[in-house]
Amino acid sequence: MDQEQFWILILHCFLMGINAIEAKQWVETFYKDSTPSETTIKRWFADFKRGNVEFTGSFTYLAKPY
Repeated sequence: MDQEQFWILILHCFLMGINAIEAKQWVETFYKDSTPSETTIKRWFADFKRGNVEFTGSFTYLAKPY
């Protein structure tokens, strides 16, 4: 799965009211070896809370290379 697809899954979790830790655990249930780091997910959540829900196509702060 690529980063955009993970970003969309995490955005979905955010919109459902799931917190960042629960979102990480949920995604890891299905994509154990390729999930973004907890730090990345928390940053995405912070972006979502600021109203940034547009995918820009670049992730300058990825904590886990793929």
